[in-house]
Amino acid sequence: MPSPDGWQVLAQLKSDPVARPLPVILCTITEDRGRGLSLGAADYLVKPILEADLISSLEKLEKTERIAYKVVVLEDNPEEAQLIQRILDKLSGFAIRMVAEGRTGLDMIESDPPNLVMVDLQLPGSMGFDVISALRSNEKTKQLPIIVLSGPDLPADQAEKLAGQVTAILLKSQFSEHDLLESIARALKLYEHKGVPGTSPLSLEMKKSTSPLTGERKSSTAPLPTEKQSSTSPLPVAKSS
Repeated sequence: MPSPDGWQVLAQLKSDPVARPLPVILCTITEDRGRGLSLGAADYLVKPILEADLISSLEKLEKTERIAYKVVVLEDNPEEAQLIQRILDKLSGFAIRMVAEGRTGLDMIESDPPNLVMVDLQLPGSMGFDVISALRSNEKTKQLPIIVLSGPDLPADQAEKLAGQVTAILLKSQFSEHDLLESIARALKLYEHKGVPGTSPLSLEMKKSTSPLTGERKSSTAPLPTEKQSSTSPLPVAKSS
């Protein structure tokens, strides 16, 4: 389209406090979905656009209007990302965005801050730690709750490095569906308790029944630190009992 082009229009809309909440679907001939989503587009369609794709995109927007919480998940392993997506999709009122690359995730979070961030600690190039550090040093995101997804053998020095920086740590292949949902609920409640409100009262209403991923057992997630506890309180780590 003539100047200003679609990218410029999108940037202008998302920089305007009044227009920012408006959902924008990008329709373009170029494949640059990551850029579009990082700038705040609700969806990205490549021409020629099929009727089914447009209808699907509009249906997503209808669902988004009822969204209470936004979650960004940075996970580069396709199988693990699919597993997490499947669990989180069962939550009513949650909009989930999956991102495979740290820099793209940071741009997306900066453009449209979510209510919760989940970070794979093993992102390529130590990017997991870089993402956490960047979020904590940014005035807009320093209060965001962060749940870390780590390998089953998290070194003690890395756990110590994360202390005071993240809300919870989940050890991959060792946490249950219940552990994940409980960690999300506690993180968001702590977030609101610190005076950073969500868009509506927290409710983890399930669209369908859930079951543990690793067998029937009680959650091993430890209680989160309260305001009266020291910030150096042990992090809640979910693992097999």
